[in-house]
Amino acid sequence: MNGTSTITATLNELEFLMSTIYPPAFMALGDGMALADIQRTVNAYSPVLEKAGVDFPSELVELYHWHNGSNREDIIGPVQLLSLEEALETWRALIDARDTEFPSDDWYYPSWIPFAESWSDSYLCIDAKGVAGGNRGQIVEFNRNRPSRTIQALYMRDWFQQVVDDYALEELTRTHGIPAGEEGEDGLYDYDPEEPPEGPNCHVRFFEAGE
Repeated sequence: MNGTSTITATLNELEFLMSTIYPPAFMALGDGMALADIQRTVNAYSPVLEKAGVDFPSELVELYHWHNGSNREDIIGPVQLLSLEEALETWRALIDARDTEFPSDDWYYPSWIPFAESWSDSYLCIDAKGVAGGNRGQIVEFNRNRPSRTIQALYMRDWFQQVVDDYALEELTRTHGIPAGEEGEDGLYDYDPEEPPEGPNCHVRFFEAGE
């Protein structure tokens, strides 16, 4: 299965691991949206899509049909999933800021649609076009205050598979590893059962805006 395939199976696997490894993340997931409701919400933002010159990605339709955000709860490291309304409002604000606030045209591309927030003013975006020499569907980490950009995965399915892998590693560590703060001899990293898994710390390449 390649990265452009549907992501629902990967999302369902993640949901199961969340429920067993870190239940607070599972409990925070919003209800999935009906496809008609997703379409209606996206249609309300049709001027944004027209300005960006993109179609709404099918990967995001699958994501919001699965669950509508994580209600400001970290699901993996510091990453929180945005609801569809939060994603679209953030996207509109970033496009508006591109014309008024950002120092160069390549600071932010309108085809970058945020679906998650990580650190303050930092978003994970799916690239609906494939700009800056990248793939359509690549996952870009964008920080509005710094020029460094990270392509975290070539496709959204690949990014969520990294999250699944990190949860699976966390399960292995909790079964065979050691509590946080103690030293182990088996090479497995420490864990904190009160926190979500730390990853994914994935990247394909880096580039700088404004160069």
